[in-house]
Amino acid sequence: METFNLKHSTDRRERIEEQCIELNLDYEFIEAVDGSLLSPEALQRQTRELSDAIRPGEIGCALSHMKIHRNIVENNIPMALILEDGVTLNERFPEFLNEIQQEKIIAPSTILLSKVSQYFEHSKYKLPCGVDIKSVLGASLACGYILNNQAAKNLIAFLYPVWLVADR
Repeated sequence: METFNLKHSTDRRERIEEQCIELNLDYEFIEAVDGSLLSPEALQRQTRELSDAIRPGEIGCALSHMKIHRNIVENNIPMALILEDGVTLNERFPEFLNEIQQEKIIAPSTILLSKVSQYFEHSKYKLPCGVDIKSVLGASLACGYILNNQAAKNLIAFLYPVWLVADR
């Protein structure tokens, strides 16, 4: 599991760390990119001319997601869980993760852990814990997601230079 966290947000880091320890989850923190600390030149260099991500915080957030995606690819991680540092995990979360790993999803896949607005009725996967995974047409405000290595590669190619807000 990878969580990105701004260096100065120690309270959020401690909170997610406590949850991971309590649920016996392996975790790694990746230092988030603080867009407010990037120079105007760096912001311009890492964004497309026509971009939905226009504020430094939005660009920093997108670059933080990209940093994790690159880590997945560079370290040949087959599948990873990415969480925002303010998320709350319930006690059944480890069971859900275990069942996802058992599915051995090969196709490039991203599994959103947030409310979705539009999805196909047919389930792609039905997990024993009662969760149905469906193909999504529209979603926003991602608090977390699971993606495999090929999906990370695809996202890097598609989203860099930054042109889209990462979790909108």
